[in-house]
Amino acid sequence: MANQAVDEVVCNSAFPHFDDLGQAAKEMARVLKSGGRVSVLHPHSRDYINDLHAFLGGAVKNCMIPEADVMHAIFSEAGFENITIEDVSQRYLLIGRKVST
Repeated sequence: MANQAVDEVVCNSAFPHFDDLGQAAKEMARVLKSGGRVSVLHPHSRDYINDLHAFLGGAVKNCMIPEADVMHAIFSEAGFENITIEDVSQRYLLIGRKVST
């Protein structure tokens, strides 16, 4: 996909499965237009997803959603601002905006 091609990136139930979380966030920033929005979401809390992956083992045993401060740092370093994280029993949601250039 071309640089700055889209207004929004939605990563649904996939983020912890990327081999390099920082590179994944940078790729999301690359394809977003300036001021574009990123949303990383899961249908359950971080703890639920991480516990499920640990329980399932195999290919997903190490696919964990990092702590909020680490997620914030990953997306900040990738070029996002106004990063918010909502982590409740029914959802995990990170939202950020690509820094305007």
